[in-house]
Amino acid sequence: MKMRLPIALAAIALAGCETTGDPRQGGFFGWSEAKAREREAGQAATLHRAERKLADESGHTRDIRARESAVRSELAHAEPQQRQRQDRLKRQYAATLQRAKALEDDAFTSATASRARRLRAEVETTYADVKRTPEERTARLRSLERELQAEKIQPAR
Repeated sequence: MKMRLPIALAAIALAGCETTGDPRQGGFFGWSEAKAREREAGQAATLHRAERKLADESGHTRDIRARESAVRSELAHAEPQQRQRQDRLKRQYAATLQRAKALEDDAFTSATASRARRLRAEVETTYADVKRTPEERTARLRSLERELQAEKIQPAR
């Protein structure tokens, strides 16, 4: 009977142990091949999800780089055009401002000089209006230039 008690206690102790699929845990009696395969399948699924996510992210990265390249190309094409529009605007501004000053200086009446000052102020305001595009400002300056021409042609009153 003395020998049976330790064996019975050992059997009870072993029966109460939980089996595991992790070879680092459980020792000789606590390890289960079925649980090890489940654990391995779970890790493989996790790896597969991570690889798929990496592939998706790599695809997104390629898309972003392609868009970036397209935007850079558009920008490289647009910059010279924008410079040309700005240069055209500056030339139109200088010419229109010069005509307004000349009209003011050559005015025979104070009314004509006053209209010339008003047009000159509008020329300067139009040029400084950054809310408008260069094309809009250039068009407005042309319109003001036509007004200046019409004012210059009118006979003195």
